[in-house]
Amino acid sequence: MTYISRRHLLSFGLALVGPSAIRSAWVAEVYVSDSHAKVERPSKELKGFEKVSLAAGETKHVSVPLDARAFAYWDVETRKWKIAPGKFTIVAGDSVESESLKGNIEISDVAAETAQFQ
Repeated sequence: MTYISRRHLLSFGLALVGPSAIRSAWVAEVYVSDSHAKVERPSKELKGFEKVSLAAGETKHVSVPLDARAFAYWDVETRKWKIAPGKFTIVAGDSVESESLKGNIEISDVAAETAQFQ
């Protein structure tokens, strides 16, 4: 994962490897979990995906950008998008059940307060 800017917080990268005998297509899905927001949120929210065609045995590197909205929730009191500072879990796989790649990111108070939403 890499820090990009206030608007694009990070890019989540992964490598996909095709089966050795056949051409295939895969969808890399990226989910974000936020268990500390002041509102109830799903255990995993789909925040980005990339469809990739692979030749037999080919490896492709995929990057899925996650902007500020990937970590935000709608605050009904202020009528604005907000990010609750703290630890978020990011999971990538080929479905919601798959957890091929899993990691955490910490969003600071400053990053949460200065995030820009499109």
